[in-house]
Amino acid sequence: MDISIHLVIYPALFVFSSTWFIYQLSCYLYYLRNVDHDTNNLLYIWLHKNKKFTILSLIISSILSLILFLFLTPSAKLLMLFLGALSLVYPIPLPFKNKTNGLNYRLRDIPFIKIFLISLTWAGTAVILPALQVGHSIPYHLFLLQFIFIFFITIPFDINDIEIDNAVGVKTIPILLGIKKALILEGFVLFSLVCLPVIWGNKPFFDNFNPILYINLILFYTLLLFITIFYAIKLPKWAIMLIFDGSMIVYFVLVILFKKGFI
Repeated sequence: MDISIHLVIYPALFVFSSTWFIYQLSCYLYYLRNVDHDTNNLLYIWLHKNKKFTILSLIISSILSLILFLFLTPSAKLLMLFLGALSLVYPIPLPFKNKTNGLNYRLRDIPFIKIFLISLTWAGTAVILPALQVGHSIPYHLFLLQFIFIFFITIPFDINDIEIDNAVGVKTIPILLGIKKALILEGFVLFSLVCLPVIWGNKPFFDNFNPILYINLILFYTLLLFITIFYAIKLPKWAIMLIFDGSMIVYFVLVILFKKGFI
């Protein structure tokens, strides 16, 4: 899918502002919901000291998101409304009580749903949104490949967050299957990332299959798997975010370098 960046500048800005809003909302709700008010938790401490900044950030990002939303095409708006509704409902308490801890259920409390919603939201935003904005046919192969990649880089977060998620009752893959089985699953996900481009031929790789790009991506995926196996449980949260959130930027840069003929 070859789309000029200037054609999707408004969707890109909208995604940035709305993602910032959802992230700030999720963090603030975590602060309000914190069961034991753990004063040793760095996120809790920061939010406690910067409540005004968080609220101001929520207001600014919500206003920017609403303004930029107006520049999307009708079909892109429908997609963003759907994904935005999922993102908003995900951390918000629903009007149903959990008899175990007395807290309201949230969408995120459904077993395994966290990783699938994250993968769906980011794959839809990265692949389907630009296609809808410019009237391009939806590249379903690329969407599935992106979904699997996001799934791949989300498992390390779940491993790293296992104590926090367990404390607040979020049923992730590492919690329900155990870390060892989660790492085995991570290996299978890597295997699918490596095999699917070969099975599909040229469809996922932006109109042509490039062996050099393919090899670079395999090395990149393998490095991420190595970090997941040996360091995901040990690294501080900021390092996990830097490496695995940053991996999306590295992925993008690799593809751009390929498109420009540098690799």
